[in-house]
Amino acid sequence: MVDKLIYTIRVFITVVILLIWSVIGLMFWIPLMIRMVAYFCGMITISTFQNVDIKYAQDRLNFSIEFYVMGFIKILDILKRKKFGEIKLETNQPINFKRLLFSIIWDIIWTISFWGGIIILLIN
Repeated sequence: MVDKLIYTIRVFITVVILLIWSVIGLMFWIPLMIRMVAYFCGMITISTFQNVDIKYAQDRLNFSIEFYVMGFIKILDILKRKKFGEIKLETNQPINFKRLLFSIIWDIIWTISFWGGIIILLIN
């Protein structure tokens, strides 16, 4: 009985989180894609003039391409059904919170600037 109740709650929460991610993830993904495509094209341009390694730019572009879909995959993976009492909190690696916080703040600023610019263009 408890397992069925927890399963029902887990399904409901999963659907809510997926709906939220479908909106918020898309809002972050579009500006991220534009920024990474511009960065990648800039690095390609630079690498044609100089022998510059573009591996980092390739990795960032691949990350941005997979960002939105990976959000759904991670949500489903994290919230997959476990038996009651089976879930344990684990940390695989230490997190650099200052770097993570800076990255999150930068992405939020970029996203707000991007969508703000779009709104301003549409209003005028």
